[in-house]
Amino acid sequence: MSFPLRFVLRQAAEGAVFQHMALCSPTRQLMHWVLPGPAQRLLIEVPYYYLCEASDSASLPEVEVDTGECTIAQAPEESPTEALRHHVEAGHLLLRLHGHRLEGDFTLARLSSNSHIWRFSLGHSMPYTITLKQ
Repeated sequence: MSFPLRFVLRQAAEGAVFQHMALCSPTRQLMHWVLPGPAQRLLIEVPYYYLCEASDSASLPEVEVDTGECTIAQAPEESPTEALRHHVEAGHLLLRLHGHRLEGDFTLARLSSNSHIWRFSLGHSMPYTITLKQ
């Protein structure tokens, strides 16, 4: 049985500088990142943010900023959790968020294979590829 992934965006208190974004299944949190500022600025004035991947033991703050459905581009509908795992391992996620404040297509790209830092940007962009000509 297929189920949609959900995203939640939270902060510690009203006006807090840092926000936390998590992707969740109906039963558990699957991924968690810390944003350096309000994610909504991404839609208006900032082209991208660098996010830090949070540890599994880090809990989400209490104040909910936004929540909604999340789909992964090019993922089979019957297995969104497995698709998320695959794309996280690959270091590149193309997401469509359907929230009250965050609505649209976003890219999460790991800066390097062993990094906990991800670039979060508006729109879908593919990872850089280099073609060598002989």
